[in-house]
Amino acid sequence: MLRSVARHAQRNLIAYLALFVALGGTSYAAVKVTGTQIVDGSVTSRDVRDRSLQAVDIRKGSLRADLFARGQLNGATVAAGPQGAQGPKGDTGPAGPAGPLGPTFGDGTLVPNVENFACNADVKVGERIVTVTRPSRVLAFANGAVRDDGSAAEDYEMRMRLLDFGEADVIASSSSARDSDTQPAVRDEVMPLSVTSMLFAGPGGVTTAAPVVLQPGQYKLQLIVSATGAICGAALPDFGVNQGSGMGYVLLGTG
Repeated sequence: MLRSVARHAQRNLIAYLALFVALGGTSYAAVKVTGTQIVDGSVTSRDVRDRSLQAVDIRKGSLRADLFARGQLNGATVAAGPQGAQGPKGDTGPAGPAGPLGPTFGDGTLVPNVENFACNADVKVGERIVTVTRPSRVLAFANGAVRDDGSAAEDYEMRMRLLDFGEADVIASSSSARDSDTQPAVRDEVMPLSVTSMLFAGPGGVTTAAPVVLQPGQYKLQLIVSATGAICGAALPDFGVNQGSGMGYVLLGTG
């Protein structure tokens, strides 16, 4: 009987193997592996088929910019976020250095004509009161004309001078404008004169390199003319022609 069983098994060995594989495969396929059965960190890149993951497999917002290679996100349009709240006001910075003092104010006036002024003497033809409220320099200017009117004088001068309010001393004198009667035989020759100069320190018209600096107070700015060079007789020169003469000043800061 054993011999007949052996012959039966020998003739049906292939059939039994096929049945075993079929039954084993069905059992294996019936087993379902879930996430709870996978040890954290055990699934690697080698376990995932290339290009098998899709966008739906990745949780929204889980990817950060630092997970991408440099340049991968260039060109992506990102909406601007809302404007943040204004920060607190900073501390006030230190004050800067004071700038140089500029011109403050000035004044000017017309100078009336003066007929038949004396020769060989300083004749005041115009005056302005100057009020100084802080240490200042004075830029003075004047224009006018002298008509010889038959006078024997040959040299004519116009200058400006600055005095204290009591006229005790000449504080400063400007450069002067000069002209000469080049044709003494011709009557009514008109010689225009003008002065535009800083008033320099030096009483009596002696100038120095440094400009005078006036301290607060009141001063007198005068326009002076003179005719010299001969003894004048009955014919005397005139100053001013058609009310066209003027004088004025500007106060300059010392900074």
